[in-house]
Amino acid sequence: MTALNNLLLQENLHMAWAKVRRYYITTDAWYDELAVAEFEANLSNNRTLTTVGRDLIGKCQVQPVAMGYTP
Repeated sequence: MTALNNLLLQENLHMAWAKVRRYYITTDAWYDELAVAEFEANLSNNRTLTTVGRDLIGKCQVQPVAMGYTP
């Protein structure tokens, strides 16, 4: 399994959403509460994260890590 496929597993996407939701709860920054509530309401049918994963497969390309040396 490639790194990208590993990243896009459903449990990883759910953990990422939990981190984003926790950030929204603790931040003082403005965000679109309606969009967040709509996204979370659609999580119950599990199609939202599947759609996000499918969109990322076509757009995301994993780049090799460049070695950096510190003196």
